[in-house]
Amino acid sequence: MNKIALIFSKVREDTVGRYIERVFEELEFSFDHYCSSQMKAIPKGHVLYFRVADGYEDRKLPLYLKPSVYWTSDVHLEGPYHHLKHQVKNYNIIFSCLPLGIEKLRNYSNKNIYVPFGCDPKIHKKLNLPKRYDIGFVGTDGGIPRKFILQELRERYPNSFMGLAPSTQMAEIYSQSKVGFNYPIRLEGMTMRSFEIPACGTLQFMPRLPKQWIEQTGFHHKKNIIIYENFSDLVHLIDYYLAHDEEREKIAQAGHEHVLSHHTYKHKVVEIFHHIERELGLVYGSFSV
Repeated sequence: MNKIALIFSKVREDTVGRYIERVFEELEFSFDHYCSSQMKAIPKGHVLYFRVADGYEDRKLPLYLKPSVYWTSDVHLEGPYHHLKHQVKNYNIIFSCLPLGIEKLRNYSNKNIYVPFGCDPKIHKKLNLPKRYDIGFVGTDGGIPRKFILQELRERYPNSFMGLAPSTQMAEIYSQSKVGFNYPIRLEGMTMRSFEIPACGTLQFMPRLPKQWIEQTGFHHKKNIIIYENFSDLVHLIDYYLAHDEEREKIAQAGHEHVLSHHTYKHKVVEIFHHIERELGLVYGSFSV
């Protein structure tokens, strides 16, 4: 059998697993999909077992399925981390979407490599629509302090969209927003939103994280992203860029071009398989982006 086993649960369309599956199809990889609930039914003989985090970290891949890799994401959450730290050593390589995952799993994994989230240009795209919202944010209010920040922003900037929306409407909302707000609840690193906002051509506002976490993904303050220190700084910067359209759109365009050039999920798959070829000696043919 010369196929890859791609393992994740198809609970939603806007998940890393589905983005990866579409890239596999585009690259014409030969693969079989298995739900993570089918672990014990996955047959031997695949050339690689490629697992993508789907929120069910308690489900364990059988040890006899090798070689295997796991692209994890929820290591910042206590429950998933508890399950992950006891099973990651069973994989040949752990790829973490978050730099925090590299730090927390370092003592448990044989091989731990940072590959951040990305965007899907067919979904997260810049639409030619008028800028009707001051601020755009698609997601839940989350915990403290994000929910309080969002409430303050709603009061200060009522002409905004901040709330839940179907993933199919994300591009439309961000494309119509002058700025895109981002605040990872646990400041765990560059999240999916970090790449989806600029993919839609919107200027992203990101809180200060460890410098290397942002810069190693190629984002730089006032070049292709805006980094704020605290709430007062956030408001000051929002007011400034709402009043300076040309400067705002120039930085937004730079962010847009950056993610399309370096951070699509196709880029991520190519990067992962380059690591697999180098670390495991498995060759899956040549492809480029």
